Amino acid sequence: MNQATDHSHIPDWGVDLDPARRPAVPMEHTPPRLEGVHWDRPTQQPRTVEVFHSIERPGITPVFGTSVPPSGMSGWIRRRAFRRSESDLPTGCSCCWPTA
Repeated sequence: MNQATDHSHIPDWGVDLDPARRPAVPMEHTPPRLEGVHWDRPTQQPRTVEVFHSIERPGITPVFGTSVPPSGMSGWIRRRAFRRSESDLPTGCSCCWPTA
């Protein structure tokens, strides 16, 4: 058999090993739910700069960054980008998005 495709010479090769012999198996479990934990929505941060949010969401998040407000060319690009849904993005359109 071709040595490049035959990995049987490597000890424990393969993802279909017996779970007892797979090193990641102890980590592959659903974390337990914490009892008695509660979370209240933070109060809405006041908008002092233009804040973008997805048109697929009902509003802005309660807390957001304001250190780099949109301005100049990057602000123009971001304003145009946030007008569209991610589902509306063209696929393979070389005039709008790089394809390579």
